[in-house]
Amino acid sequence: MRASTHFEDAFWWWASWGCTEGGMPVPMEFWSSQSHLMSEAESKNGASSALLVVYLRCVSEMEPGMADPGFPQSPTGGNTATASMPGIPGIRFDPIYFRSIPGILKCVQMVLNIVGYICVMSSIQSNAYTASWFSFVSMTGFWVTGILLVLYLMHVLEKFHMVPWVLLELGYCALWTFFYFTASTACASWGGYYPAWAAAAFFGYAAMIAYGVDAFFKFKAWRSGGMAQGDPQMRAGGPEMQSPDAY
Repeated sequence: MRASTHFEDAFWWWASWGCTEGGMPVPMEFWSSQSHLMSEAESKNGASSALLVVYLRCVSEMEPGMADPGFPQSPTGGNTATASMPGIPGIRFDPIYFRSIPGILKCVQMVLNIVGYICVMSSIQSNAYTASWFSFVSMTGFWVTGILLVLYLMHVLEKFHMVPWVLLELGYCALWTFFYFTASTACASWGGYYPAWAAAAFFGYAAMIAYGVDAFFKFKAWRSGGMAQGDPQMRAGGPEMQSPDAY
């Protein structure tokens, strides 16, 4: 008897037991339709190549969700060879954040901070108490907002999702709204004497509005239990790793 006959007998036994769908064997009609592939591959490259060709054809034609007995099943019923592993997304640059409302607000805040600082420091009374207070508020806001912007762009907040970022940002934005109100009002009271302070007061009030709007969005996110960035299921170790718009 030819070696190919022994191979075919062994192959048909394996085929009737191998690829299953819901615990039932794949119909023998499927394997019969693939016999020409087996014979061609065997004549060219040997029996092992024929077995591999038909097995790959079987796998490629499986329906979605069809089990492959060649790999153990995961506890959820999925194939452990292709199941997605839950975890925290890595650090990556995401320029789409620039087009979101929080990203636009942070960019506006940074511009208003630096322009207001330039205005107040260009005054001849830049060493006065009022100017010093305004410069502290504007430059501290510039650096803190800039750091937060970088953290959002690089998705660093997702790596530390247990930190209450929304609540921290709510406190920061609310505090800087108040700080800008006091600093801008102080500069505006002397704006008639120092035009640079009047310009600083204008940009300060604009920054106050920007931080106030940001605080409003953070308050809504905090009330709804939302995360600053990432999927809330990450707290429970869920497999969903999509990152919705940050607040």
